[in-house]
Amino acid sequence: MALSSDNRNYPISKDHRSLITRQKNGITYFGFINETGSTVIEPQYLNATNFINGRAIVLKLDKIIAGQNDALGKNVVFYEYNEVLINPEGEIIAFLSKEAKNIVLDKDYLRNPPPITFKPLSPSLFAKMNKSKRWLIRKIED
Repeated sequence: MALSSDNRNYPISKDHRSLITRQKNGITYFGFINETGSTVIEPQYLNATNFINGRAIVLKLDKIIAGQNDALGKNVVFYEYNEVLINPEGEIIAFLSKEAKNIVLDKDYLRNPPPITFKPLSPSLFAKMNKSKRWLIRKIED
C-alpha cells in the first residue's frame, strides 16, 4: 500500500483522510486511511482527489455482466466508470458525470489512472471543460 501525495513529497491529510493506493493485477486503485492509519475506504477507485470540505471526487468502477458464454461457462463482462462525489465514509453524494465511460481493465492498457475531469469551485459547485472548450457547471444540492 502506498500513500498518495498530490504531487508533493509527503502524504497529506485533509478532512481527516489521506489517499492511499494499492495495486491489484497491475492496476492501481485508490482509497483512504484516517489519521491513525486505519483503512476507512478500501482502495476501489480508479482515481481520487483528496477530501475538500468533506467531499472527494473519485472514479467509481462498475463491472457489468453483459451475458454468458455457454461454451466457456463464463460471464461476458465489461467495465465502466463514473465520476462521483463521496463523503468521508465513502457514501456517494452525487454522480458528477451523466454517462459512464467504458474502460479496458487490463494492466497493459491502463498504465496510468484515468484523469478526473471535474474541478471543485465551491462546496456545491463543480466544473468540467467539455469538448467544445466550454465549462460545464454542476450544482450539487445537499
